[in-house]
Amino acid sequence: MQNELVPNKRFFCRYIATIIDHGLEASYHIMHRLFIYWDLCCVEKIAVRMQLKPGAVDEYKRQHDAIWPDLATLLSEHGICDYSIFLDETDLSLFAVLKLAPNNRRSALPSHPLMRQWWQLMAPLMEVEADMQPKEQALVPVFHLA
Repeated sequence: MQNELVPNKRFFCRYIATIIDHGLEASYHIMHRLFIYWDLCCVEKIAVRMQLKPGAVDEYKRQHDAIWPDLATLLSEHGICDYSIFLDETDLSLFAVLKLAPNNRRSALPSHPLMRQWWQLMAPLMEVEADMQPKEQALVPVFHLA
């Protein structure tokens, strides 16, 4: 079964590089429209809280600085358009903010072998469920200014 097209940042980056090669003035206007389109594609935003274990900050950062390219592609292909994780150093809380495409398949990620492999790598560093998936507490939005 063919899945619906999920916008892909790599496509946009390649497209933008091609446009730049053909003239900067036209490039600016086209890039501006592409980024507006990209923001419109990612209409759902969610945030979750996770918890690091004491002494795990440096390794957690190191692993994420070297995120596997295949994992980044997997997340993008499943409709995660933008993903940021913030650390509260006072209590080692992690706050993740994700922008999702309307047709995202985020719910399918837990069964993907590559995702499970990443979670196994992260399990010693953070609080996890029995299946190694990070424990996530959904956060409720209270304010947004665009």
